[in-house]
Amino acid sequence: MEYIKGIIYVIIYLIIPFLVGTAFTKQKSAPSRTVSGYILYTIITGFFGVITQMFKFDWKIYYWFVIILDIFLIVSSVYIIIKKKKDLFEGSFKTFIKRYWFLIFVAMIAITMVTFQNAQLWSNNESDDSYYLNKI
Repeated sequence: MEYIKGIIYVIIYLIIPFLVGTAFTKQKSAPSRTVSGYILYTIITGFFGVITQMFKFDWKIYYWFVIILDIFLIVSSVYIIIKKKKDLFEGSFKTFIKRYWFLIFVAMIAITMVTFQNAQLWSNNESDDSYYLNKI
């Protein structure tokens, strides 16, 4: 079940930058829209994350902020894309896959590697992230 939740999480967080970049930028190619959407999303979440740390707010506030931000960005991006009739896939979905198959393939390999290595990292405590996360 945890793997299914992890896969859904990765898919959602790959879709959000693509939708945000498509809706809020004027980039034409899908990779540049995704990167610009990722930068915009990271700036927004990072800004409020730093404020949360600086003023020692409860992390539940930031957690709910990110959830609300995600829902808002998805809904507003879909609304803008539909209203302005923006092209998501630069033609058809088939053309999109043909054009960017290598990027999709590399992303899937990276996701698969992380999926299989994640349990080993936590079980063997090879990552010191758990120490710092528990200090929060």
